[in-house]
Amino acid sequence: MNVRDEAADKARSGLGHVLVLSLKPRYASAIVSGAKTIELRRTRPRIATPTLALIYSTRPVMSLVGTCRVDSIESQSLRDLWCLASSRAGISRREFHEYFSGLSEGIALHLSDAQRAETPVSLAQLRRLVDGFRPPQSFGYLSADDSGRILAAAP
Repeated sequence: MNVRDEAADKARSGLGHVLVLSLKPRYASAIVSGAKTIELRRTRPRIATPTLALIYSTRPVMSLVGTCRVDSIESQSLRDLWCLASSRAGISRREFHEYFSGLSEGIALHLSDAQRAETPVSLAQLRRLVDGFRPPQSFGYLSADDSGRILAAAP
């Protein structure tokens, strides 16, 4: 079963919520192409794994560009996190240290089953589909029902 089927099942059952990851276009593209399999975060999302994630690409794209599955989440010391993620997160050592500046630990989201939307869903479309939709600063959550409407618009 792929992540879109899982979202449809969640919507039908009324269970769970879906993670929305806001990413710079470079990172969003790397995830949906399958090149980036770890997403780094300063804060741990409050989700059970595995779960669906919608990939929102920020300016200048400003669209939902795909989906993936978050298989697991782990917290690591920055030293251990760099060893784990250096070849899988699409980020340089300098960018890594700048991003985690002031922290002693970081979060790794392990991603799989990335799928690029055939037709990206623009911010304007997202706002028509989900009343009050605002792209999250880092990450946010949508109900399974809302995510089902979005995925139906992104074949």
